[in-house]
Amino acid sequence: MYFNKQSKRTLERDAGKRVVDLLGQYFDAYLVVEDEKVITVGHRYKRVRRA
Repeated sequence: MYFNKQSKRTLERDAGKRVVDLLGQYFDAYLVVEDEKVITVGHRYKRVRRA
């Protein structure tokens, strides 16, 4: 799951700008899970290119 520009706008519209501002530090975080086990976590520092 990730938040692109459109999903951030939708969240801001539904929950409010303050909520988006407070959660902004978490939008670049990621979590990889396999078989209900956490494989790795971190913060993205480069853009993820989607096809």
